[in-house]
Formats: sequence, structure tokens, C-alpha cells
Amino acid sequence: MHETIEISGKYRNLVTQISRLILRQIKVSKHKRLSYDVVLFKEIINRNIPLQFYLGLQTKYSNNLYITGDSYNPTEPTSTQIPYIEISIETNASKNHLSRIGLRLANTIRHEIEHITQSGFNTLPGKYLPDDQELRELVNEKEYLLLDKEIPAAVRGIHSESLKSKKSFINVLYDYLDRTYLLKKDIEEVASVYLNKAKELNLWKKWQYVTYAQQH
Repeated sequence: MHETIEISGKYRNLVTQISRLILRQIKVSKHKRLSYDVVLFKEIINRNIPLQFYLGLQTKYSNNLYITGDSYNPTEPTSTQIPYIEISIETNASKNHLSRIGLRLANTIRHEIEHITQSGFNTLPGKYLPDDQELRELVNEKEYLLLDKEIPAAVRGIHSESLKSKKSFINVLYDYLDRTYLLKKDIEEVASVYLNKAKELNLWKKWQYVTYAQQH
């Protein structure tokens, strides 16, 4: 049996509470396995947005911090299948890692939550996007970042991290793109698309374009 947790409020509180849940679990676990081990599985319910999904956390020991997320979600406009968000973290659970994990989770969790609103059980009005799984397997990294489903998810995640870190959206955006293997010209192209989407979603109040070169 799994535990069901009800979290009230909108996206920001939902992300904050899930981040705290994950950080507490990492502190408690403190295992040194060199392969992934599932250390948390919960059902999350939010009646305000509304959303319902399973949340899993798998961790493994590493001195190099790595965080990623995946969402497993039916691609139809409606479904009775509850989706699953899996967070994977490689960490040594040091104070330095824990502080960085908190910031990165704000991005990763919000990113994956956005994906589960794009189809299936939690499809929200105006957010449905058709299945792109076959395309995902064919594209390169830049093309992947510019997929119709990835643009709003990435922008929502970046905005969430900027609120958590109290850094500007642009700074967090370029930090995010710096973790990719994109060339500078491709970073500029993706950044331009993301900034336009952020403006469209009213997540970036001041239209102040700063190029990659100016950031570095």
C-alpha cells in the first residue's frame, strides 16, 4: 500500500511541499548504493488545480550531483490512468548538494507537472498537446528542447526555479541551457523561443533581451 498525500494551493505550494518531501527522504536515506534505489512512492492529490498523480523518487550515491525527472502519462486527451512522475537524483547528501537540490527540484518538479497537464488524466483546458513520442526518438538536443510539449514545460520549470532562487528568469534560463551540450548559436535560438513563451505566459514581466555572449 502507498500513502496518499493531499496538498492544497496552486503550483508554487505544490512544488514547495513535494520538494520538502523529497529533501526529507534524501536526508533520512543516506544510503551509499551505486545503483538506483526507489526510496519514496506516494500518491499526490491537489483539489485546487486540480491534479492527481503518483510520485516516485529514486536515488543513488555520487559525488557529482545529477537530477532529472520523467513523467509517464497517457497521450490521449482524456484517460482514467493516473500518471506517474519519477524524480532521479544522484547525490552524496552533503550540505552543498542539499542546497542545490532544493533549487533544481523547483525546476524539475514544475517541469514534469506541466507535462501531466498536457494529456491524459490531468489534461487542463487549453493545454492538450498530441503525442510526440516517435518524434522525440528522432530529434537532436536542440530540436528536443524546441518540441511543442517541451517549451512550456521548460519555461514553467525555469520560472519556478527563478522564484525559489530569487534570481532573474534570464539568469536561470542561461544556467539551464549551459547544462546542455548546445553550441552558443543554438543556445541563443532556444533562449529566444523560451523568452517569447515566457512573455506570452506572463512569466517574464520585463522584455529585456540579454544574449548568451553578454551573460558570459
